[in-house]
Formats: sequence, structure tokens, C-alpha cells
Amino acid sequence: MSKYDSLNVKNELVFVANFPSTELEKKEGMAQRILAVDQHFKSYRRIYLQISFLQFLKKKTVNVEENCVQLSVNLFFHFFTIIKIFKRSRALYFHSMINVMPSIIPVLLAPKRKIILDIHGVVPEENYFTGRKLMGMIYSLAESIIFKRLTIALCVSQAMIDFYKKKYKNSRTNYVIYTILPANLAFNQNVFVDEPSDVTNIVYSGNAQKWQNVDYMVQLIKQNLSQKIYYYILTGEPDKMKVYFDKYEVPHSNYTLKSVHPDKLYEFYQKAHYGFILRDDVIVNKVACPTKMVEYLQYGIIPIVKTPFIGDFHSLGYEFVCDSDFSSSLLPNKSIKNKLIAEKMKTEYNAIDLKSLLD
Repeated sequence: MSKYDSLNVKNELVFVANFPSTELEKKEGMAQRILAVDQHFKSYRRIYLQISFLQFLKKKTVNVEENCVQLSVNLFFHFFTIIKIFKRSRALYFHSMINVMPSIIPVLLAPKRKIILDIHGVVPEENYFTGRKLMGMIYSLAESIIFKRLTIALCVSQAMIDFYKKKYKNSRTNYVIYTILPANLAFNQNVFVDEPSDVTNIVYSGNAQKWQNVDYMVQLIKQNLSQKIYYYILTGEPDKMKVYFDKYEVPHSNYTLKSVHPDKLYEFYQKAHYGFILRDDVIVNKVACPTKMVEYLQYGIIPIVKTPFIGDFHSLGYEFVCDSDFSSSLLPNKSIKNKLIAEKMKTEYNAIDLKSLLD
């Protein structure tokens, strides 16, 4: 009997996603979310179903642990296998619209089951925002179909719930806030450090994607150089980031640019007073809950923003500095209020029992 056949039982919980197995995969935001959710369901028999249009012409099965298996299949070659798995499932849990799209026809053909969608982000709008209009249309179609059968939508913010309630007014979906918290930082430690400083320390933690507005950030840095201000640029893409600093000829004496292991970020967050998070004023950011923002807040860092309306943080009353008010004369202050907001988010996060979604 194969490993796959040994799990041929009823009432298993089906996660439509790729279970992260390598250390590199586990560092990704999506992977951290998948692993955090999986912790709630360790006592259940689980199948992680990865469905591809082009890959896995031959089924690939990997035992994740005693009660859990990863099955990678091709939509066309293993169509009836997918239907079979959906039919015998206790519930279908989709991680992001990205995983809904190749599954939408099997969902429609299988008997109705409890369907949970962990939305993560507004995928159709993300594709429109990045100029991928066709993909945006395809995801929009899949999203409109799944919302007609969706039981529970897990959203990262109240702003996201409000967005989808307005978008799908006739949907009978139940909405639950399950925010995103960073896995690499220790919430249980006293991370708030506010020591006297003669220098204002400003941090940027992230890579060089277009939506991070790195070019604009470096322009702000070039315009605000002083012996009283210092910049820490922490990135997994130091070579790409260096191109921007060379472009604007920012003196090396004013900043440190380096790649830092996630477990070492706290060393820089503890000394930082402000942090760049220059997101555009678009719906993708208005409903989001960036892990970077939560990281900043829990260390009392004051975000420097293009728009203050990112997720629920404005309604929670976080302290911030708008880019138009940013200057080299900023005093080295920390925010106790921001630290308390992060602690409140942590408390609410830990109070959620995802197993109750199966009742």
C-alpha cells in the first residue's frame, strides 16, 4: 500500500497549498502563515494538496509527519483524484486566491463542503496594480465563483473585511480576523529599548520590489543627511539596493547596508527610532497587515509612511511620520503607544482557536 493510499480515509482536512519544507521556503511570508495555521490542526489527519496546471505530470507524495502528507498533482492528469479528495474531505482550507484558481472547477463539481479561504491579500487587485490585467481578470472570476460557496473568509484586518463585504454584498460568507504576526521575532521578550541617544537611527527592513518605493526612499535619505541621523538598510538583496544608493551618491558614512538573518533583526530594531514603510495609497495596502509594520511597532519604532492608511493601524491609533514631514531634524524618540498596539494584536491573535472553524 502506498503512502498516499494509506491516507485514503474520510473526514481528512484538506489544505490547498504547498507545505513549506525547506529552510528557504519557511522564511517566506506565505510559508510562515501556512505553518502558523497548521499548528492549530496537529491532531487532525491532513493533506496538503498542491495543484499545478503544468507541473507534476506524475503524482508526488511526501510524508510531512505522522498525520500529514503533501500531495502534488497536475490539474489535468489527476483531475478525478482531486475530485475524490475533495469529496471525502472534512473541510477545504485554501491558502490565498492563488491556490483557489487552479482548483475552481473541482470545487464546483465536488459535493458542497465547508470551505475556508485564508485570503492573505487581495490577489486580483494586486495583479491589476502591477499591470497584469489578464491575470487580474482571471483571479477576479475565480474569486467571484468561490465567494458564492465560501463558508468562512479569514482576513488579516477589519479593513479587508469591510472591503470584501462591500465587494460581495450578497455573499453569505462569515468573516473572521486572523492577522499576520512575524514568526522571526520574539513577542514574549521585553523588546522595547529606549536608551538615550545623540543620533536618530532610521531603519528599512525589506527588499527592492517596486511596491516598496525604494527609489523614493533613497531620495528622501539623500535629502536628509546629517551627523545627527543614521540609516540602517537591512535587505536580502544588497546588490540591488546598492544600485539606488550609488545612483543618488549617498555617502557611505551615513548608512549601513547589509543582509541580516531574521533572528538578528532585533539588534537593529532595538536601536531604531523610525522605520521606512513607504506604501502607495491603493487598496492593496489599505487592507493589508504588513509583517514589517508589526515588527516596527513591537519595538516602539515610529513608521515613516506615504499614507497612514495601512490596514487597521490608523484606526488603532498608531504613531507615524508622513514622508512630507520627514527631516533630518527628527528627534530620537520611541513610541510606547506603538509597542502597546503590537501587544494588543498579539493577545487577540493568541486568543483565536482556528479549530472552532470546523464546528
